[in-house]
Amino acid sequence: MNRLLWASKSSLFAAFLTVVLAGCGSNSATNSSSTTVTPAGGITSSSSVSHATTTGTAAASLPDPCTLLTAADVSTVLGVAATASKGVSQDSPPFASCSWGSLTADSGLVSVLVSRPGGDGGIDYAAMLAGVTADPTDKPLAVGTGGKLMNRAVIAGGGGVGKTAFFKKNGITVVIGLAKTSADEAALTAAAQHASSLIS
Repeated sequence: MNRLLWASKSSLFAAFLTVVLAGCGSNSATNSSSTTVTPAGGITSSSSVSHATTTGTAAASLPDPCTLLTAADVSTVLGVAATASKGVSQDSPPFASCSWGSLTADSGLVSVLVSRPGGDGGIDYAAMLAGVTADPTDKPLAVGTGGKLMNRAVIAGGGGVGKTAFFKKNGITVVIGLAKTSADEAALTAAAQHASSLIS
C-alpha cells in the first residue's frame, strides 16, 4: 500500500514538474526523433517523439548525459545493446536527460538525468524528482557525495519498478534510473562509478 501511495504521489509530482518546467525558458526549439523498437516477440513498432530543447548556457554547462554511460555500461545494465535517445534539456533550473531502451521491452530502460541547483529558489530538478528523503530501503553507494542506491526507478518524467543510483559530484546531481523488474544492482553501481569518473 505504501509503495502504491508513493508511486501515485511520485507520478503526480512528476506530472506537475513536467507541466511547470515545460512552460519555463524562452529559448526553446523542437527536436523530433523517431524510434523503432523490436521487442523479444519480434513485432516491430515505431513512434515519433518531439522534445523541447533550449539553446541557453546553463544546461550547456552540464555534462552531456548521453556521454556518461558507454555502450558497454548500457549493455551490461540492460542485458542488450541500445541506442541513446537525448531527452529534454533546460536552462532554468538547469537539467538534461538521456535514455536507452524501452519501458515496453523486457530488457527495460536506463535513464541518466543531470542537474544543478538553479532558477528561482535554487531548484535541483534531479534531486526533487528522485525525492531524496530518507527511505529505510535505500542503500549507501560509494559514489560521489550522498551516493545511494534506491529501490525504485527514477527516470526523466517519472519512475516505477527498478533501481536508481543517486549521487552528487562537483555541484552536479546525477540520477541513473533503471526501470526493469530484475535490476542488477552491481551493474548499476559500476555504471554510476564510471559516470562519476567522467565528471570533473
